[in-house]
Amino acid sequence: MERFLYIFIHVGLPLLVLVALLRIRPKSRLALLGNKAFYLLLLTFIYLWGQWPLGASLYFKYVVLAILLLCLWKFFRAWPAGASRNSRPTPSSGQTGLSQQTRISGMEGLWPRGVWRWIRTGFVLLLAGLLAYPVYQLVAGRSYPEEPVQLTFPLRDGHYYIASGGSNQIINNHHRASTPSQQYALDINKLGKMGMATTSLWATENSAHAIFGEAVYAPCKGRVLEVKGGVPDNQGASMDVSPEDGMGNFVVLDCDGTIVHLVHLQQNSVAVATGQRVLTGDLLGRVGNSGFSQEPHLHFQAARYQADSTLVGVPMEFGGRTPVRGDVVQLP
Repeated sequence: MERFLYIFIHVGLPLLVLVALLRIRPKSRLALLGNKAFYLLLLTFIYLWGQWPLGASLYFKYVVLAILLLCLWKFFRAWPAGASRNSRPTPSSGQTGLSQQTRISGMEGLWPRGVWRWIRTGFVLLLAGLLAYPVYQLVAGRSYPEEPVQLTFPLRDGHYYIASGGSNQIINNHHRASTPSQQYALDINKLGKMGMATTSLWATENSAHAIFGEAVYAPCKGRVLEVKGGVPDNQGASMDVSPEDGMGNFVVLDCDGTIVHLVHLQQNSVAVATGQRVLTGDLLGRVGNSGFSQEPHLHFQAARYQADSTLVGVPMEFGGRTPVRGDVVQLP
């Protein structure tokens, strides 16, 4: 059921908006404004929030972008035709009365007529207003308020998709007051064929994920603070693990005061030991699906201790880029 809902959000919902764009003809300018505002905000939210390789394909987001542009085109094309029927404009030279009537057919003026149309228009305007704030947050969350720490991306050889990351909770599900060390954490997936994270749309097994088993390398020079390597990998979205195994298999590094976590590694893949010194690029382990993880991915975070000994997350920069949700990191 969860997989079906995920596919519906990424595929079904945009297609429903397309059907509504093609079939629904608002009867007033206010209804037209409300409908198009709602469609635009909904499509913008899905475009920026969507975890496209997990829900469909990275390339399907451009289908959503095309629908969004169609929505804009239809709005600007329809808006001048909002004159009242009672005005009955005189056809311009070369334009027949029939064609002019076709352009404004169905439009009753500025305001809706009838109680039901007022209720329907008001409801759509309310939905558009409710969507405005999360869309703003998705845009605002693409920049970081703090100076990032310079690290090397911990994966190689491929195109990697940032499924979660940014500076607020809407664009980054780790950004919570209860877990300050994770506030700028990234969830990373690998792109396979057709821009998908898996071999097929409905695949759930670990081996079907392009990132499962990928080598994870040290993003900085430092010392290994803690490791764990014996937690079994979850099968599919099942997370039957105890709270103490919530991070699954992991490696924690201290890189000159920056505490780096690489989490949800594959069982028995950790290649370093506590207290060991590592150099940037040293093998640490392999990507798995252990702990509180519903699909194979790499959870990656950096944090620093504050004066009160609280570990607080810091943004991460790789080769001049501070990636956020929806970005693709291409590596040789």
